[in-house]
Amino acid sequence: MNLRYLSSCSCFQPPEDLHALALRLKKEELLEIGTLTGIELRKSAKKDDLVALLLADEKARQLVGRKGMGELIQVVPEFRPSFEAWQGRVLALDKIALCLACI
Repeated sequence: MNLRYLSSCSCFQPPEDLHALALRLKKEELLEIGTLTGIELRKSAKKDDLVALLLADEKARQLVGRKGMGELIQVVPEFRPSFEAWQGRVLALDKIALCLACI
């Protein structure tokens, strides 16, 4: 339910950092993208190397974007200051909430 609300809210957008998205994918998912795009990837390669090879190819970049964007969102830049202020207030209340939970 939260995902539907957040996707309909104008405060969030899909993430733009493909490198960060690719690093969140499992190695098997990266290898699958390589297979789909015809890029030969070694299973023994480090994850960073797989990501670098995939992001060098336009079709693979699109697949990484589609695969990763379904789960992640980022705050729209013009709302970031307000969001960070709200986040700070919530984190400041964290210790108070923990104390109240122990009563």
